[in-house]
Amino acid sequence: MASLKLRKFPSLWYEDAGIVLRAGNCLFRVYQHTLVQQCAVFNDMFNIAQEGKSEQDKYAGCPLIVLHDNENELMWFLLAIFDSKSFPSDTIPTDQRYGQVSSILRLSDKYDNTGLKVRALRRLTEAFCDSKPFTSQSLRFREPSLPMSLRDHYHCIPFFLKMGVPWLIPHALLALVYAERSIELDVVQQWKEWPEIAAHVLQGLRLHAAFFHFQIRSMTFRCADKNDLCQASMVEFNGQLNTKLCQIPIENQGLPIHLERVFDHFRAAFSRPNYCPSIGRACRRKITTVLRGCTDAQWAVLPGLYGFGSWEELDVLKAKALS
Repeated sequence: MASLKLRKFPSLWYEDAGIVLRAGNCLFRVYQHTLVQQCAVFNDMFNIAQEGKSEQDKYAGCPLIVLHDNENELMWFLLAIFDSKSFPSDTIPTDQRYGQVSSILRLSDKYDNTGLKVRALRRLTEAFCDSKPFTSQSLRFREPSLPMSLRDHYHCIPFFLKMGVPWLIPHALLALVYAERSIELDVVQQWKEWPEIAAHVLQGLRLHAAFFHFQIRSMTFRCADKNDLCQASMVEFNGQLNTKLCQIPIENQGLPIHLERVFDHFRAAFSRPNYCPSIGRACRRKITTVLRGCTDAQWAVLPGLYGFGSWEELDVLKAKALS
């Protein structure tokens, strides 16, 4: 079997540096003292490597250390250490993606770089959440500000759980619902790397689905004006709402349609003057108020449905981790 062809990573190959790191078939020649200064875990690795006498443990005359990390993740982590422009603390590069920040978070946790870890946590929190405390917010979907693939949307949930950042989970689940509209349980069960986490989330999803269907089945709007035209339009609207809400059976739903997404549809519809025009002004206000109240109620119970405690507890965890 032919050996892998090793390749140097140009942006992380310093000719005057004294240590070579390898991940996969990618090589990085970097400064030992900088790594030790920022990540004490590397100190023991370097001591062991320098004790080796075999030339097979060297590359370009430098000790060679093989790391069992993904080469792209290691690249982002090392760039964050050696190139301040790649992961600045005061600005957000326009080309920064979720994969870059999550890689930095995972390896800064693994190699004990507290400063980088906090910066990565702050960046992910800014991407998914409002900066205000959760307890002062209402449920609002917003697209994560870091570009994400569909695979990223699936894998960020068990990753956040594994990294101990539960305050991001409700937002990540909501983002997944908007990113993928036909999610099924068997897809989520492909989180084979994290069987306990998958079981935990799946239980939350089932509770969420039960709560969701309990709420919508009792939702019927009645005309307050006793106007025949308005009453007829309200019957038509109730039919549209329930059709939209119940179009996917609970047993096939997997990750349930989030109430906010469905209510978004009707709030947008009510902004058009030609949508159910016979519904009176008072009834339109009532419907809009009730729809918003439903999503606010959903927001209030969302952490508990997934076993993450209250929003107050998540606020405390977030503030502690980001301080």
